[in-house]
Amino acid sequence: MKVISVIGGGKVGRSLAKKLKAAGYSVGYVVCRTRRSAEEAVDFIEAGTPLEIGGLCDVQFEGYVVFSVPDDVLLELVRTIDASSFKGTNFVFHTSGFLSSKILRKFCPACAAIHPVRAFARPLEPYEMTSMLYDVEASDEGWHFAGELVKDLEGAMIKLRADDKRVFHLSCVISSNLGAYMMIKAREIMESIGVEKEIAEEALVKLMYSVLENFKSVGFEKALTGPAVRGDVHVVDEEGRILKRIDPGFYRVYKLIVEEIMRWKEKEVERK
Repeated sequence: MKVISVIGGGKVGRSLAKKLKAAGYSVGYVVCRTRRSAEEAVDFIEAGTPLEIGGLCDVQFEGYVVFSVPDDVLLELVRTIDASSFKGTNFVFHTSGFLSSKILRKFCPACAAIHPVRAFARPLEPYEMTSMLYDVEASDEGWHFAGELVKDLEGAMIKLRADDKRVFHLSCVISSNLGAYMMIKAREIMESIGVEKEIAEEALVKLMYSVLENFKSVGFEKALTGPAVRGDVHVVDEEGRILKRIDPGFYRVYKLIVEEIMRWKEKEVERK
C-alpha cells in the first residue's frame, strides 16, 4: 500500500490526502504549524497522525511526501529540515505553481512540482477532484511517480519545463486571482448605488456563469463582449468618468484594461 504524508494540512493538502486515501493510499503524518490545525486536518481526511511542525526532526517519513504550504514557507522548510528524515521516501513533491521541483532534490532524487489547476477556497471532497488538471514539472527520476500519482487522483497531467512553469502559473493568476478581484470591485460599485450585497453577488455570479458558458460554447475570442469590443467609445468614456468619481484608484486599472481590449480588438480585425 502506498503511504502519503502531508506537510501543510491546509485546503490543498487536506484535499489531496483525502482523495489519495479514497484511492487506496495509507495516510501517514499530517504536519501543520500547530497541533490543533494538524488534528483538524486529520479529522477532515479521516486518517493520519497529527504532528506539529516543530516535531519534524523527530520523525522518519516513508513512501510519498507532499509539501503543500505557501512558497515562502516552503523555501524556509527546505532550508531548515534535515534531509535524513526522508531516507525512507520514494517520492517527494510540492504543490507550488511557481517553484521548481529542484528545491526538493536534497530529500529524494524522485521529486516533482504537481500544481492543481484549481482555485481552492475550501477543502474539497474526493468526488469534487475527479478530472482535475495538474501542471507538472519533475526530475528525471520523478516523472514516473508523478504520472502514477496524477492517475491515482483521477486527473490529467500537463507536462512543463521548470522555466515554463512560472509562465503557466502567471496565466492562472491572471485568469483566477485577478478575475476574482474584478468581481469584488464590481460588487462594490453596485453597492455604491444602494444595491444590496447579496443581490449584487447573485447578479454578478449569474453573469460570470454566462461568460464561462460562452467561453466553452463559442470560444475565448468570441466570448469577449461589451462596449470596448463593440467600439462604443462614447459609452466607454462616460463609464470611465463615472468610475473615476466612484473609485479614482481603480479607474486607472479600468482605463488600462479597456485600452488593452481595444488594441486587441484592432489587431483581431486586421488579422481577419
